[in-house]
Amino acid sequence: MAWEQVKCNNCGEKYRVQMYGKHRDREWKINNWNGICDSCKEKNKQLKIEEQKKESQKNAQIAKEKGMPELIGSEKQIQWAETLRMKRIEFIKLLIGKALQEDNKDYVKWLKMKFEKTITNSSAKFFIDLRNSDENSFKTAFNNYQLKQQAEKFLNQ
Repeated sequence: MAWEQVKCNNCGEKYRVQMYGKHRDREWKINNWNGICDSCKEKNKQLKIEEQKKESQKNAQIAKEKGMPELIGSEKQIQWAETLRMKRIEFIKLLIGKALQEDNKDYVKWLKMKFEKTITNSSAKFFIDLRNSDENSFKTAFNNYQLKQQAEKFLNQ
């Protein structure tokens, strides 16, 4: 292992990195270096945070205009959940469109119920916890819902 001087891809500033591996490979690694220096990493991190903040504010404004409740949670949770809420709403709309094309009325009715729950929910944690929901998880939840409905119907006879 050795310390070598490389050039940042963003700003061109030279900085030192520790390289591992065979000595004969180091020259190639130096010439083909695609890393960035710590100051550029920090700038990129700050830019990403600012972009996320702007997107969150935009989504919060849209939610306010549509009459959705303000989210409850820590500042960071709320910032993240504003974006997640809009993504979830758009995703449910997409699923409703697919279900309408397939003429699956029960699934459409269930998705509409989920949509209503989504636009009225004020918990940032709710959106963060469900951020990885995909089409399969919705279908599984719907199937479980149907099974529970059948069981309740059977038990009430």
